[in-house]
Amino acid sequence: MPTHFMSDAAGQSYRRKADAAGWRALDNPEAAFDLLRPFFRDRSREHVCALFLNAEGQPCAMGTWAGEQGFVDLPLRQVFASGLAADAAAMIIAHNHPSGDPTPGPEDLRTTRDLARIGAMLGIRLVDHLVIAGERLTSMRAMRLI
Repeated sequence: MPTHFMSDAAGQSYRRKADAAGWRALDNPEAAFDLLRPFFRDRSREHVCALFLNAEGQPCAMGTWAGEQGFVDLPLRQVFASGLAADAAAMIIAHNHPSGDPTPGPEDLRTTRDLARIGAMLGIRLVDHLVIAGERLTSMRAMRLI
């Protein structure tokens, strides 16, 4: 299973950053983007990161999947198995567009709907689906697609 629980060092780094920024919960797209930016930097293929959150909205685990130049075949069963194993209450999905255009495509929209629907059944709320292209970001929640 591809879930990577936050190491002590990552957790300490997150807490220091959270204290300095005045936020603990990932309650807006920019906060999630700030935390995930290093993971997506300089990726030439699409990657997906599922950031699992506890009931307070704080990261408790992270799963990552690598794809090809223009897509990632996201294994929804593994995504939710990882979230359940982490006892997550919610999740933020993020993926990159190496093309530099953060506009969600039809498959992104379909995947978002599937994640929200399945998550609702399993008790893991989809907080947002972010599309990252370099320093640009699209939030599907801000677009009212969730």
